[in-house]
Amino acid sequence: MATLFGRMALEKKNRPDVHPNVDDAFAALAKAGATVPKPAQSMARTYAASYCLHGVDVSGDLSILLCEYPDEAAAVLGLAESKKIMANVETRTSYVHKSLLMVTMLLNAEHLKPASVIQNKALAAFNAL
Repeated sequence: MATLFGRMALEKKNRPDVHPNVDDAFAALAKAGATVPKPAQSMARTYAASYCLHGVDVSGDLSILLCEYPDEAAAVLGLAESKKIMANVETRTSYVHKSLLMVTMLLNAEHLKPASVIQNKALAAFNAL
């Protein structure tokens, strides 16, 4: 399990039993208009998380990462870790809700306004979980 893929397999196998989880969150975001067609697993360790999925919405303008933690306190610590990553990127924002972390990044400078509308829909759906 020393490889990157071994580590990610271990994270997937040991997901915390939390509700909502990242699958629930991506489904809620899709209902709100922030659809990520095929979320892929991310290295959760980067965010001090248990399990993470990420992807780009159908417009191609908004990147969304969702991570699971065993509890809300751990998610708050993960939020602090997330804020250290690419801290100088102004279009990257991190949020925590219950035992989940959501990180969004606006990807296309020419489409900031429509992407921020999608980002706001995603945030509202995330906070409603």
